[in-house]
Amino acid sequence: MPESIVVCPHCEKSVELPVTSVTRSRECPLCGKVIMLRVDSHNKGAALLISATEKADAMPDVETLGFTASENTKTEGRNIDVASENDVSPQGESVSPQVLIGDIRRRMMHDPEVLARIKTLQWGGSILGGVIVLVVVASFLHFWAFLGGLLMPTDKRDQLAKSDALLIPTGEMRQPAPKQEEETKAKTLTAQESHAPWRTAVKNEVQAVPLTDEARALQAGAAFLGAKNVEERLKLVRDVKLMEPKIRAYYAKHSDGPISFEHIEPQEKNPMGESTFGLSVVMPKGERRRMIVGLAKSGDFVVDWASFVLYAEMDWSEFIAQKPEAPKLFRVLAVQDVRFNDNFSDPKALVCLKLVDPRDPSAKPVWGYASRNTTLGRSLEFLFSGSLGESLPLMVGLKYEPLSASNDQVWISELVAQGWVARGK
Repeated sequence: MPESIVVCPHCEKSVELPVTSVTRSRECPLCGKVIMLRVDSHNKGAALLISATEKADAMPDVETLGFTASENTKTEGRNIDVASENDVSPQGESVSPQVLIGDIRRRMMHDPEVLARIKTLQWGGSILGGVIVLVVVASFLHFWAFLGGLLMPTDKRDQLAKSDALLIPTGEMRQPAPKQEEETKAKTLTAQESHAPWRTAVKNEVQAVPLTDEARALQAGAAFLGAKNVEERLKLVRDVKLMEPKIRAYYAKHSDGPISFEHIEPQEKNPMGESTFGLSVVMPKGERRRMIVGLAKSGDFVVDWASFVLYAEMDWSEFIAQKPEAPKLFRVLAVQDVRFNDNFSDPKALVCLKLVDPRDPSAKPVWGYASRNTTLGRSLEFLFSGSLGESLPLMVGLKYEPLSASNDQVWISELVAQGWVARGK
């Protein structure tokens, strides 16, 4: 950059200053005060004038310094002079700044301040790019996992190194190394080793490291399904003290052996409160059965037996054949309907629901009724007002009228719960 010799208007000494076609001011190297500069416009691409207002604020009054004329210096074909009194307009008169002539980019690329900022930005960009490249390379080489392993306690790292059984989302586990098979098998929660569906779902294996609650819930569900008899199943049932009489009565009529299934999948978390899991059990024919598993006070996960087997106090066909006049508890799929005839013919006075046995949806349905002006009737109306014609799972008490002539019309005596889960029911 060319340097020009100018006389400082403050200390009145000649100094050398770097000057370009975009230079507006420079500090005096001797007194440190700002010298306002301009470049003669006789040369193409080198014109710069500063408004009288800006110069009056940036430097002392001209008369105070004693300057009456310009002091000129010629450097490399460019005439540069110190701002003089002729540059200052009369008081109160406005002077507009003149526009620089020539390519602004070429002028700016010679300014040392601009060059310093460009260099700073280039260094910053280079450093940022280097950091990004290092992070990408470290991720590709699994450096972070390696670093995490180094920071892990030694006993925990050894424990993980010995285990190769990891739970996957479907509830299945990978085959452990052959040398660990005996150790893993001893920790298995299997109910019956020869039960094929149990092996399909959980592979008769368990991790050496602590399982998640979801994994323990899946294992409890598989053990429940694989139970060889009612005695084994009772150990895995929620509210067993309340449910044991009903469970024994149920299995007096039904097989109490292992329940065949294909696999178990996690479905939802905390559906019935904290530490509960909703599982989807895929049955051999492809249908799905919902299972609720929760953490007991003992610290073990147990199954809500009644909602899984869709427990009812009577079989559906038996209820229709016997027409009991005392209420019986049923788990049903219900949808609002308009079947009004015979003893249930008044739609203004009655709420009508079509009820289906969820254990056998193809079985003959029945229609249940409740008076609209009762708490039960108003509750049912409110419940189905937002159902949009969809079936809802309900637990209800059903009974026949005395000497009823109809097989498929009953009274709804009680709404036990919305859904199929209720303690002790």
